[in-house]
Amino acid sequence: ALCLLAAISITVWQWDSSIFPVRLAVRADGVLAPREASVVSSGQCTAPLFTNAGFELGTPENWLIRGDAFTLERIGSLPGFQGQGFGEWFLSSATPDSFDAARRAAVGGVTSTAFTISEPNISFRFAGHGVGLVGKVGLYVDGHAYRVVEVGGQHAPETITWDVSQMVGNVARLVVADLSPDGTISVDRFCYSE
Repeated sequence: ALCLLAAISITVWQWDSSIFPVRLAVRADGVLAPREASVVSSGQCTAPLFTNAGFELGTPENWLIRGDAFTLERIGSLPGFQGQGFGEWFLSSATPDSFDAARRAAVGGVTSTAFTISEPNISFRFAGHGVGLVGKVGLYVDGHAYRVVEVGGQHAPETITWDVSQMVGNVARLVVADLSPDGTISVDRFCYSE
């Protein structure tokens, strides 16, 4: 029984280290996946990545939420957050009662369902609030970090577009992580784009 418990602990730790990595900038084959591969853009959506990729259903369908940090929020539910360019529903580690210290201190992650990349560009909208690095948004292709954006605490809402043309046909997942007990991250509108 003790050996089984050790194996379970190792499995959980491996999952945590892959979802909340300290550095995600290098794929397993050594190819760099820096922020330079990301472009701030208008990110005009052309097609969804998968059903509910943009949280349009108002539910976590096709997303696995881990930890206590993330909830789905509706535009207007967070005081002081206008959500410029966000859809009606979005994923956020902020809460209507952001003064709740226990809730604000929570960290956690969200992983999307697996999907096959079918177009050359993926865009999404994000914002961060707090001090320093508050979170990361990553695209894992065939189990390896391929693109990552670090979200700082003073990030006004912006849209990022990733060039994934070399990965068309590969299986991918999106990972969003709140890494800071002193900050929040909000994301929305994951889609294929121009």
